[in-house]
Amino acid sequence: MNITIACRCRDEKQVGYQDSLYKGVGNVIELSKHEDKNIGAHCVSAGRVVWPVASGQAILVDSCKWSEYIVEMDLSSRYVIVGKACLDKDFYPTIKGLFERKIYTLTKIERPDFDAVKSKLVKSYYSSDGKLRDSTFKHNLSPKKMAEAGIGLSGGGDLKCHYHRDYYLGLNNHRMRVSDWHGCLFSPALMHQKLLNCPPCIELAKYHYPVLTSESGEDVTGETYRMILPDTLGGHPKISCQSAVLVTDKNYELPVLTDQELEHEVELVSIDQLKQQLKLKALRSKAGLIAFTNKLQQFMYRVHFKSLFTRFNQESERFIDLLEKFQAQVADKDDKDEIQEKRYVITSALRRPGIKDEVDGFVAAIADFEMIRNFSKVIKRCAGRESKEWSRVIDRTLVSEELVRLGDTYSNRFFVNDFFDNSVRCADFDDLFCDFQHYFWNRSSSSKLIADLNVARTDLLEIINAVHMKIKEQLTIYLEACKGEDWLQVFDFS
Repeated sequence: MNITIACRCRDEKQVGYQDSLYKGVGNVIELSKHEDKNIGAHCVSAGRVVWPVASGQAILVDSCKWSEYIVEMDLSSRYVIVGKACLDKDFYPTIKGLFERKIYTLTKIERPDFDAVKSKLVKSYYSSDGKLRDSTFKHNLSPKKMAEAGIGLSGGGDLKCHYHRDYYLGLNNHRMRVSDWHGCLFSPALMHQKLLNCPPCIELAKYHYPVLTSESGEDVTGETYRMILPDTLGGHPKISCQSAVLVTDKNYELPVLTDQELEHEVELVSIDQLKQQLKLKALRSKAGLIAFTNKLQQFMYRVHFKSLFTRFNQESERFIDLLEKFQAQVADKDDKDEIQEKRYVITSALRRPGIKDEVDGFVAAIADFEMIRNFSKVIKRCAGRESKEWSRVIDRTLVSEELVRLGDTYSNRFFVNDFFDNSVRCADFDDLFCDFQHYFWNRSSSSKLIADLNVARTDLLEIINAVHMKIKEQLTIYLEACKGEDWLQVFDFS
């Protein structure tokens, strides 16, 4: 397979310039476009370069700066296709993080409809009654051949290149007098070259984006995308640089992340970014220590609990929805009223912060441990000039005692919160399944709703218990770390 690109850079490559942006991205081919250099590619007369590339993978062409790079993207690469709204600089930290994980952010490019343009140009040579406006344009200069060269007849009687403004901004307008074409024996493309010393603008338009062809010359270009590059990386001058274009052949399916996969990867990037911020550690002040603990709490929650609470919220809403439908179908009025009361208690408990607040308190104790372990000298200095209340908050003994207290609590209970503790112990919610077992355990009942509600209860209890197990796991780790004079390091700053 071959790739054809328009040569847009004509300057010498900057001495000593090295671009490491694509290290590890794929097989990088560097093309120098200086006309006196032997680049080893096949140069065609219309200012284009044809280069052989591997088939069965995405091909990136980056024409930024002083050199052109063709990259045969690594087969392990994955992609995200986004809208133009993601070009906002606020998204660049995430885009950079994804880039480092070999996940590349793309926006879709729609190539020009050359057939529609050529049809419009052909019509420009005819008057409204269908007659040729100027007899010059026949035979080798027929309207169809002129249109193939991207040249149309203007209302003022001059000729002009349709794509001129896109590729020659700042130069004299590509307008040509019809009289210059009288008696022309060349093709329109050659005549354009003679008059303006450049190939037809439509040729530059056709290869403005890379074109893939088979060995037989057939156009096999599939989709075209612009890759959003992390700002200032690899010599790219600004975050709005749009020079990196990725193309696929029509038989290649780009490995694009699903929404769920993307959400997971973005979360991992966010965690990495928090880790980098934590590596900077605290400033030598009370404010810096507080900032550290806040960041660490975010990190701990995201790593250990966020996915659990996402599922908890989903399972809670499913259970609440089925419970409402169950209450609505109960015929006995007394039962219906009592189930309504229980439904209110259960719904309120599941939708309130509940165990989320409990987990936040647990995470705060861990953050205090890490703050004291990492910044004991800073803490002593701050404590000397702060109030007694502040000194108490950052006291090592108190933090250790708090972790021991939490350990004792969770050795006897599943949760401090009575509703969730009782739910796990009894495998029930406010005794709903116990008090109304005549509905749930009636073997003659074949109600799908009853069956679904039983399954939803099991799934909800499973995720609630998973939160408890995660608390126990982390408590065990940190209680072990508290032993001895020198607290062991738990958090990984790497």
